[in-house]
Amino acid sequence: MGQSCRGCSMIDSKLQGLANFTTISGAAIAGVGALSLTQWLAIGGFVLALAGFGVNFWFKVATYRLQRRELQAKLAGKLPS
Repeated sequence: MGQSCRGCSMIDSKLQGLANFTTISGAAIAGVGALSLTQWLAIGGFVLALAGFGVNFWFKVATYRLQRRELQAKLAGKLPS
């Protein structure tokens, strides 16, 4: 009467993992389906705009650092004017 199967806890953990996966998948599908194509394109455009801003900002910072090093080297007499 008090017998338990050896693999029951392993089966329970596998079923729990499957239940979690299906719950998350269902929520993701519902979230994707809730937005129209136009809304997804707007989100994509916003993400690309943020990425472009990040790249431009990084490039400007790198350019200013390079110019500062070049100016310091010129002032120290290491580079010709």
